[in-house]
Amino acid sequence: MGSREYSMRIWLKPDRMASYGVSPDEVIGAIREQNVEAAPGKAGESADRAPQMLQYVLRYSGKFFDPKQYENLVLRAEPDGSILRLKDVAEIEFGSLDYDVLSKTDGRPSASIMLKQRPGSNASEVINNVKARMAELKKTNFPPA
Repeated sequence: MGSREYSMRIWLKPDRMASYGVSPDEVIGAIREQNVEAAPGKAGESADRAPQMLQYVLRYSGKFFDPKQYENLVLRAEPDGSILRLKDVAEIEFGSLDYDVLSKTDGRPSASIMLKQRPGSNASEVINNVKARMAELKKTNFPPA
């Protein structure tokens, strides 16, 4: 229930892919080609053997981090000048890497409840009230441990 890992979610639309003649492998290939992590560095840097008059710092925006960047990723450019983009065959969103929650107590499956304190409430009072209510519920509704 604590921290989650997040990732870009790309939900492919099979009907759209079929109409454009695009395979999942083509989509994966395009993402890998255009969403590259690199360290470009500098060009024209001197190695102290000969003075270098010009030095260029290469700038690179890095891996994509916004759904809009993924949406505009080019899958195919047609001879007539039209461009097929990822957004034409997929829905892109930033979401949790996993949507399931695994809860265990002492190595055994258990149920989890997440409680959040409301602004202005007394934390000690909330804790005591929750514990009292859980003890009350345990008498009648919980399976044996």
